[in-house]
Amino acid sequence: EKIQKYKESIKNYNLACNLDRKNYIYFYHLARMYVYLEDISSAIKFFEKSIILNPYNVFAYYEIANLYFAKLKNLTEAKKYLIKSLEYEPNFISSKNLLASILLQENNKIAALNQYNEIEDILQKYEPKTEYEKSLLDFRIEMLYLNKANILKNIGDFKLATYYYKKYYELLKNENIKNNKTIK
Repeated sequence: EKIQKYKESIKNYNLACNLDRKNYIYFYHLARMYVYLEDISSAIKFFEKSIILNPYNVFAYYEIANLYFAKLKNLTEAKKYLIKSLEYEPNFISSKNLLASILLQENNKIAALNQYNEIEDILQKYEPKTEYEKSLLDFRIEMLYLNKANILKNIGDFKLATYYYKKYYELLKNENIKNNKTIK
């Protein structure tokens, strides 16, 4: 039944795209429907169309990067799109996080740790006020601490790794974990 709804949505978004060929949001959502159907090549095609219409849509760059990373296992292409998204929006935490994951797969632990340090700095510095800011800064703090702790352990900084593991476990104990809380 879900698949049928996605197919119906694709028909409707195609109609919308044909009515307004310059509306990047229609193409973006059309691409999302193809993601749900696991039609990766169509999804990338329509995310690309969305980017052509609005090259500042950092979410489309991220979506393409995520497809190249998770579905196509193409780290080079994924990285290219993440870097572009971060050129336009340096505080886009999802892009920084995915870039850190790629850097870890490339065994570049220090560069990955630097991405996580930047994420931590951003979350300390900014309190999101608009929906757009919330979407840029949406990140589970406890995962930041766990990722940093794992990297620190792997590079031999056990003292700092322990510090971040403790922060991670403290947050896990708290039932009211909230995304994007200011780090204290």
